[in-house]
Amino acid sequence: MFQETWKNEEIQYIKENLENKDYLQLASDLGRTKLSVERKMTRLGITPGKRWIHKNWPNEKVQYLIDNASKKTYQEMAKHFEITPHALAKKMRKLGLIPKKHSKFKTVNHSFFKTWSEEMSYILGFWWADGCIKSKNNKSEFDSHYIFNIGQKEREILDKINSVMKSTYQIVRHEGQKNGKNFVAHSLSISSKEIYDDIISLGGTERKSLTAKFPESIPQEYVRHFIRGFFDGDGCVRSNRLHITFVGTYDFLSKLSSYLPHCIETKKINGKKISGMDTSGWRAVDVLEYMYKDSIIYLDRKYNLYKKWCS
Repeated sequence: MFQETWKNEEIQYIKENLENKDYLQLASDLGRTKLSVERKMTRLGITPGKRWIHKNWPNEKVQYLIDNASKKTYQEMAKHFEITPHALAKKMRKLGLIPKKHSKFKTVNHSFFKTWSEEMSYILGFWWADGCIKSKNNKSEFDSHYIFNIGQKEREILDKINSVMKSTYQIVRHEGQKNGKNFVAHSLSISSKEIYDDIISLGGTERKSLTAKFPESIPQEYVRHFIRGFFDGDGCVRSNRLHITFVGTYDFLSKLSSYLPHCIETKKINGKKISGMDTSGWRAVDVLEYMYKDSIIYLDRKYNLYKKWCS
């Protein structure tokens, strides 16, 4: 296709508006293609530098990147802006954004921890036992800088959590050796500033293993679901005899015990920085009934042991 010769007024217009308009805006104003404007600016030696690229991306474009960085690929977002994936990747790296690597969108209910329910309380409890949160930069607004993670040997509970949270994030399998024995574990990591902030507001912290306290804001009707989630993550029920154990910080377990049908003494474990509490017999039956009766989300293995001992 024939391209009309550039006029001096057009070139002057580019120079005068270089500081406040991007390629697309200049191309639109001049009735030319974005590629044509880029090439002409390069030939004239007025190709914008890094400072121009940062300054002249309009707020709505930057917001689009923030909103979609963890949901769309380079190719999808580049197509939206009518630029090359390489150019988009450079811009996103400057902004500290990491796009998803696969073509299928990674989605999650970012508001999941804002509304109390059995499932929300259970997953919160499970996270309290076997989860963590991380922030690469706690002043950032980008989802990719905030991680909500849960790890567990048994994948089936992570599949349930993923489903309830309407998440399409991948569950990763880990294999290795510990104390000379092979082991398999799984983890679910979700990028979401909103979830990170909500966990903090509910009383969660980073590096909580030795400092966790029982959250004060749980409505009474959801406490048993939170406790069941915690027990599924960090508790034990034996299969050969009726005996259950909780493990956690002393302060956390002391508060948790006050909600159980029978108050169980919390004891510090010799040589370790964590504490434990345990019970057996009919008291254990009452505790299991309290946690699991009529529940809709649970770790299958422990639920089956509850049915074995309490039926």
